[in-house]
Amino acid sequence: MHFIFFANLILILTLNSSTVEAAAAPTKAAPKTPTGPQINLPAGVQPMDGVNIEAVETYRNPKSRQIDFGLCVYPVDPYYNGFGIDLGYNHYFDKTYTWQVLDVNYIYSVDKDLRSQLAEKFTKNPKSIERLTFIASSSIQYVMAYGKFVFFKQHIRYFRSSLIGGPVYAVSNVRGTVGVNLGIRFETFVNDDFSWVLQIRDVYAPSNIDNNLVFGLGTAYAF
Repeated sequence: MHFIFFANLILILTLNSSTVEAAAAPTKAAPKTPTGPQINLPAGVQPMDGVNIEAVETYRNPKSRQIDFGLCVYPVDPYYNGFGIDLGYNHYFDKTYTWQVLDVNYIYSVDKDLRSQLAEKFTKNPKSIERLTFIASSSIQYVMAYGKFVFFKQHIRYFRSSLIGGPVYAVSNVRGTVGVNLGIRFETFVNDDFSWVLQIRDVYAPSNIDNNLVFGLGTAYAF
């Protein structure tokens, strides 16, 4: 009887000791489950202006050749207003760089009132004042921006804008001289072949021609 009593006592003490050790043992924290939405970006996606870009649509006109035709005006000369016809040929190397192989302007001038006043008051012959008659240039264009916009809330139109720079040969009624032209070009596409073009240039020739600001508006055909 004593043996059975001591055996039961030892068994009870062993069970109680195991329970106390289990209660004192530290428990591992369960892994936290993320509560916010998880976004898995595809490999290679890069942010632009702090926004992750999911898709980029390129502008139209993947064609490599383009012909320009338009009208231009030279409004800043104090003695005359110049009006001209603009013709050009462009070759696109890629979506960033373009070679405007040749751009020519044939210019017709109309006297301003200042020339008449000089002739009447100071007996200066207006024909002796130098004026532009022809300009030929070859330039590199750098496409700095492109995209699309909504026109009149109904029509989606693609555009691109470029910086222009290169040598120029300017001819006046007195001489011909070499200079440079710098400017910017804005282009809006009508379809895959045609676009409207606005060009603003500063033509500088180191002579009496000096600086001439040129505004050109026309269309371009790509092929």
